[in-house]
Amino acid sequence: MAAHGRLVASGSDDRTVQVRDLDDDAGPTTFSGYRDKVTALAFLDGTRLAVGTEVGERVVVDLEVDRTLVTLPAASSGVTAMVTWPGAQRLATVDGNRIETWEFDEATWPALACRVAGRGLADDEIEDFLGGLDPASTAC
Repeated sequence: MAAHGRLVASGSDDRTVQVRDLDDDAGPTTFSGYRDKVTALAFLDGTRLAVGTEVGERVVVDLEVDRTLVTLPAASSGVTAMVTWPGAQRLATVDGNRIETWEFDEATWPALACRVAGRGLADDEIEDFLGGLDPASTAC
């Protein structure tokens, strides 16, 4: 479960995330497409949510358009916790006995992707892993 302002999100064993606006009487909005049980959540701000799953999937999604913004390298085991700091541009994820931190300022994501890949990115990789960013800003 995660909260940000008036938003509350919960993950589920059915591979979905539900987000509810506490100021809105409408039911929750459901987001799906995750590879396994959703085990960890953290709001980066009012529109971006980090999602971790039991198989180590770690993604940042844009809730306004229901699209993955960035896919972080898979954890070696299931993600058990995620946290952000108010005003900080950092996300921490926990899997097994390992804590990793990630810059979530979008300007840093292309360099992270290139570092993880150990090379420049092909056009399809830019779309798959950095789809929310301008291709001109993704040069390694």
